[in-house]
Amino acid sequence: MPQKVFNLPDPHCTSDKYFEYTKSLRQEKPPIIIDNGSSQCKVGWATNEKPRMIFRNLVAKQRGKKEGETQIGNDITNIEVVRWLLKSQFDRNMVMQFDIQEQIFDHIFSHLGITTDGCVDHPIVLTETPCNPPMSRQLMSELLFECYQVPKVAFGIDCLFSFHYNNKGEQSQNGLVISSGYNTTHILPILDGRPVPREVRRINIGGSHMTSYLHRLLQLKYPAHFSCITLTRAEDFLHNHTYIAENYHDELKKWIDPEFYENNIHRIQLPYTPLPGNISAGSGKLAWCETIVKRVKEMTLKRKMERLAEHEERLQQMINAQELLEEGEEDNFVRALQELGCHSAEELQLESNRLNQQIQKAKNLKQESSEPTRKIRCVEVDLRRFSDSETWIAAVRKQWKELRESRLSRHRYQKTEKLPQLFDCEGNPVEAMDEVSAEDSEDEQDKIFELEEIIAEYNREVNNKSGYRSEHRFSLNIAEYYQLHLGVERMR
Repeated sequence: MPQKVFNLPDPHCTSDKYFEYTKSLRQEKPPIIIDNGSSQCKVGWATNEKPRMIFRNLVAKQRGKKEGETQIGNDITNIEVVRWLLKSQFDRNMVMQFDIQEQIFDHIFSHLGITTDGCVDHPIVLTETPCNPPMSRQLMSELLFECYQVPKVAFGIDCLFSFHYNNKGEQSQNGLVISSGYNTTHILPILDGRPVPREVRRINIGGSHMTSYLHRLLQLKYPAHFSCITLTRAEDFLHNHTYIAENYHDELKKWIDPEFYENNIHRIQLPYTPLPGNISAGSGKLAWCETIVKRVKEMTLKRKMERLAEHEERLQQMINAQELLEEGEEDNFVRALQELGCHSAEELQLESNRLNQQIQKAKNLKQESSEPTRKIRCVEVDLRRFSDSETWIAAVRKQWKELRESRLSRHRYQKTEKLPQLFDCEGNPVEAMDEVSAEDSEDEQDKIFELEEIIAEYNREVNNKSGYRSEHRFSLNIAEYYQLHLGVERMR
């Protein structure tokens, strides 16, 4: 039975369209429906069957932007880069930051095409949280009436709208509404079509907490793909790959069964660089050895470019964190420091400078590597020094072993306390080794990676040509290595 693999969606959002403010809209003046959720905002005319706009209810002002220029909702193309700059008008599920709410309203009315200066001559239907404090509703009313000159405003609760819409024609108007929002969950008993305010309950758990929990579960399960498992992707997994277990403990027992596991697991494919295809059997040994070197060279370049993109994204995050400190947002700055793994502003500045130097060096190497004369840096790979493939691959293996042992010995030393004098196994004194910088470590890792790939490709081609496959030989599928398996996490 072939395994079904799910691909990741495109993380980049499409900016909201600017709609035309037609003559009929101007004359008929239909109400504007605004579902003002703490996660998403949905907007449309009352005459529309579906919302015209659905966007994240967030605002971000990036470093280097002009004064007052902000990104709102779907205009934020990559939310992970500006995550620490994100601002919301909500405190949990209540609107408290009305300056941000005003920016959201400006975004809504401008995209709906309303061209009347300083006046929105349409009634507004706006959702709010159950048992919203009177002060919050009063400030919201002042904003709409005084700033936008709206003629009428009607407030309502989205889950009650849903209850009445889905119970049309029913004789009984009694029920229990469980409204699970982004930050909170509300429980509303309905009697004779009306909620009972005294019996409404709020639980401070919502979709954001489920996303954070799934995010931590997957990062602990796949530490090798720690940076690839972002909050945005975890939120997509939550919406598209999870389900509610009717009986949690019974469902856990089902996942023990291998057949149930194989039938219900969701495999998520992360981005990766595929291995090139096999070499034609008609070429000579040294010729296909040269092709192997060329193939590995291309893989190394792709690896460097992926690492360069990661470094640039991390540098942008550090710049955004520094901006938080400049704007006096100390709480957000401390949280950003913890996310980046730094302990102080000075350490953040040093790390930012070091990362910037690495990026500049990588860009310079990128320009040099575009030349056709570029060779893999290890001398043992140069085929012109050898007359047969066996001697060449033996030299490559020797160089790989030496580099690997050198790196392991250096790591062992770094994990031990530095003694005034070190001795080898025979009692002879040896000099202490210096710690290796992150930049030198990456260069060394690239060398080892190149040699490992050459050896693996050589072994693969030799086995393919001879028609021999050892029972103990492990055939690595690079795509499977970059897969996340969502099993019991789907309902945890």
